[in-house]
Amino acid sequence: MSMKDYPYPMQARNEALCPFTRDTQLSGFLTLPKSLLCWGLSPGALLVYGLLLDRGKLSQRSGWTDKQGWVYVIFPVRELALALGKGVTTIKRWLRELEERELIFRTVPFQGEAGWIFLRVPRCGVEGEREKALGLPPPAPAVRDPWEERAWAPREGGLDPTDDVGRMLAALERSGGQFSTAPSGSGPGSSPGTPGPIPDGGGAGFGP
Repeated sequence: MSMKDYPYPMQARNEALCPFTRDTQLSGFLTLPKSLLCWGLSPGALLVYGLLLDRGKLSQRSGWTDKQGWVYVIFPVRELALALGKGVTTIKRWLRELEERELIFRTVPFQGEAGWIFLRVPRCGVEGEREKALGLPPPAPAVRDPWEERAWAPREGGLDPTDDVGRMLAALERSGGQFSTAPSGSGPGSSPGTPGPIPDGGGAGFGP
C-alpha cells in the first residue's frame, strides 16, 4: 500500500504516534524469532507465523494443550485473512510454506470443529537452549516476588527464617499446627516426550 492509498489522513496518523523514549513500555507487539529472518521465508509467511505465535502465547497461558503438553492454536484461515487484509488463497499459500518448513502442523481433531495448529520454534530462541547447545552454564533463575508463591507451599532449600512467610510456617511447625506440604498440581498435559503432537484429548473443544 502506497502512502496515497493509506485510508487515514496524515494528521490522524501523526496523532496516533508517540516518541519512543527510554521510559517507553511496549505492548501489543508481535514476537518473531530473529533467526527465522535467515530461513528464506516470504514476508507474508513470517507475518502469519508471528500472528500464530502471538495467539500461541495466549493458548499457553490458558492451558490449551494436547496430551503431551504441545500448545495448540485455533486461528481460522478466514480470520487470518481478515487480520492481514489478504485473500484466503494467499493465506493458505503462506500456511503451506510454514508447513513445508515444519514450523507448524495442522490437524482437525474433531469432525466439524475448528482445526488446531501446533507450532515449533527455533531452539536458539528458547530460554536455556542456546546455552545448552554452546556448553555454557544455564541462565540465572529470575528473582521472584515471595508474595507470588502460595503461603502454604514449601520452598526449595527449606524455609527462610528471615522471610515473613518462612517465619509463619516455622511458627506453625513449632506449635504442631497442620499445614499441607504437597506440591501444587502441574499444568494440563504431560511433559512432551514424543516427536509430534497428539491432538486427541486434552483441553476443551474451544480455543482461547
